[in-house]
Amino acid sequence: MKNNALKKLSIILLILIISLISFIGIYVPNLNRMKNVMPEYKVGMDFGEIREIRLDVSSATETKYYDAEGKEVDEPSEETEGITSKVIETNPQEILTAENFAKVKAILTKRLEIMGVKEYNFRQDENGYIAIQMPADDDLVEYKEILSQIGKLEVVDDETKEVLLDSSMIKEVFPTTHSDTDGSTVALVVVNYNDEGKAKLDEISKIYVKTTDEEGNETTKGISIVFDGQTLMRTYFGSEGTTKGQLPISIGRETTDRETIVENYKEAVLIANVLRSGTLPITYNLTYENISSSILRQEVIQIFAIAVAVLLVIAVAYLIIRYNGGIFAGISWLGFIAFYMLILRFTNSIMTMNSIIAIMIVSVFNYIFLVSMLSNKENKSFVEVLKRYIILGIPMFIIALVLTFASMTPVSSFAIALFWGCALMIAYNYIITKNLYDAK
Repeated sequence: MKNNALKKLSIILLILIISLISFIGIYVPNLNRMKNVMPEYKVGMDFGEIREIRLDVSSATETKYYDAEGKEVDEPSEETEGITSKVIETNPQEILTAENFAKVKAILTKRLEIMGVKEYNFRQDENGYIAIQMPADDDLVEYKEILSQIGKLEVVDDETKEVLLDSSMIKEVFPTTHSDTDGSTVALVVVNYNDEGKAKLDEISKIYVKTTDEEGNETTKGISIVFDGQTLMRTYFGSEGTTKGQLPISIGRETTDRETIVENYKEAVLIANVLRSGTLPITYNLTYENISSSILRQEVIQIFAIAVAVLLVIAVAYLIIRYNGGIFAGISWLGFIAFYMLILRFTNSIMTMNSIIAIMIVSVFNYIFLVSMLSNKENKSFVEVLKRYIILGIPMFIIALVLTFASMTPVSSFAIALFWGCALMIAYNYIITKNLYDAK
């Protein structure tokens, strides 16, 4: 009898400690204040701050100049003769089609996924106007560049400005670095072309080279690598022969400075990510950006938390009043919720309204199990009742397991919370509740 009382007291103390850690935290001195060392909950847009950006179809124009032969030239001086000009719209009316707007949405959605943004709202109207909402995550420092870039990579003749290769022939692209024996390092974007691009690149590599005539004079026929109108590098090919369909593009200069190397590599990653997603058929300008509070304001969250706390008290009071031994079932239930929230905190599960719904479903299911256990304790063993509820919970567990791999946060957050809840219910009740129940 004494051993059972000690066992029961030990379990209750364990539940109390876990509950205090889960609901209040662990505080240690930090300078002139106490700091909670428990990891913060990772929250989604329902509870955290929201970054909203808006993209408008560009209405910009550009004046291009042509010589008497129709070749594009740089802006001429007033004395230059035979030069004609033409105003070019960045987005001619004929490209502003529903099909191209759909392509823009698909490409920008892919860029959001490449950035690791799993939760976002994407709105686009019939005129191409775009508004994107996503969590105000400080890690997404390059979202502006990734979302607003066109993603057009061109290999251009230095003299005639003819486009020799474009983004449509890209097969794959990846960022890397190359170091020389002296420690100098350069960041690279390595582009692999498809069969058509490979053949074209091999052809170009035999034309755009440095040659030397009989008198020893050198002539270089060069190319420029242009990304969204910005020249990344000017170069020519050597005499080694085939390029194997691969074009390494230097980002910045070779250097031994670590900070510069890191910055250049970040730029290489950004360019590679944009190129992986595809080229926007329409040019956009980022016209608006704002960070706002979540949909559920702090006051609403506080009211919701108070309402949940009141319901918990009522539910536990019912167990105590209605059933013999209900106080221990109530303690077990509160401990289950504490363990549950602790697991979600340490597994970096994203807290959304959907995950809150999953938590409520599992908690209610566990409560019903406890009521069933107390109601049948004279006729059925604890393990028998637990087995019955495990079988009833199998469909819920399978659904959670399948949806866990969903790419969108609202779905995956629900599934992950449901998965951990189902797994915990089995382990917690068999290890904790059963021992508390058996300690008579």
